[in-house]
Amino acid sequence: MVNLASYDPGLVSNPDNNIFGLPTNEENARLILLPVPWEVTVSYGAGTARAPESILRASHQIDVFDADMPDAWHQGFFLRATDKKLLLKSDYLRKEAELYIDYIAHGELVSANPFMSKSLREVNQGCTYLNEWVYENTKALLEKGSWSDSLEVTTVRPMDF
Repeated sequence: MVNLASYDPGLVSNPDNNIFGLPTNEENARLILLPVPWEVTVSYGAGTARAPESILRASHQIDVFDADMPDAWHQGFFLRATDKKLLLKSDYLRKEAELYIDYIAHGELVSANPFMSKSLREVNQGCTYLNEWVYENTKALLEKGSWSDSLEVTTVRPMDF
């Protein structure tokens, strides 16, 4: 754990620090946040895939003091960097999903259109990839920590189209 004894969270945050402006890293954080930049099947509006970066930037403006737990921030929090490959996959498959939704909204048969059949297949494969990615990343994090004996890793599978 980083020695936070001399760190003053009341000062202006260093933009090079991690979430809440804390000078922690993955190795010494008690809580590791895993961003999942995915909005392929978001039903209303886009932008959620880029939320982790926005949260990180905004978190530097948050006062970490909590009257009920004044030293809670000493535990160490760390937000992992967004996986750019996953973000790009989300961007591409979001466009495919939008085309597919527009197509079926007009009552068209997917089986009659090879392009739409391919889009549907790619979106569903992407969602499977996402589930595996989340599972593998959380599993690896839990296995690294001494707390892994008391926690179980589970994944929630998004609904296929």
